Amino acid sequence: MFKQVIVVEGKNDEALIKQIFSGIEVIKTNGSAINEQTIKEISLASLTKEVILFLDPDGPGEKIRRTIMEKVPNCSHAYIKKSSCISKNHRKVGVEHADEKLIKEALSNRLTVSPIKGSLTINDLYELGLLGMPDSAIKRNIVCDKLSIGPLTAKTFLKKMNLFYITKEDIIRYLQGE
Repeated sequence: MFKQVIVVEGKNDEALIKQIFSGIEVIKTNGSAINEQTIKEISLASLTKEVILFLDPDGPGEKIRRTIMEKVPNCSHAYIKKSSCISKNHRKVGVEHADEKLIKEALSNRLTVSPIKGSLTINDLYELGLLGMPDSAIKRNIVCDKLSIGPLTAKTFLKKMNLFYITKEDIIRYLQGE
């Protein structure tokens, strides 16, 4: 029996996850218009199981992630690179278009929200060249790519690193290619 519940956006995502992990519980949000009943279902599931948000790596997916996090902050987060889940016709992006190996990898490398918030500061970002330099966005993208979280602005980058308790030392290792 699985001790996790995976939250996805749509029926195709749900079908793929259930095909890969027979018997796992999946909650679908039915897109970005997530309703209070679905939030309540996710909240109840989080009382007894690990809830993993595994949403599309696009704007609507991030909106759903933020909406759920406001109400159910103890969720884990699985990310997949946008380039790894593009449809064959190159018109859509979504978990449903990723292959099994990458899905398993994303779920096994999920990030958990730390009860202790990280202590990275804006000054740390300047010191590491992640802010205020011509190549700052490139450096942030290296770290984001390592975590499969997609490109982020400096402000959002700082917030997510502290949310997942990614340390300055972790970032240095990622920038060095470790």
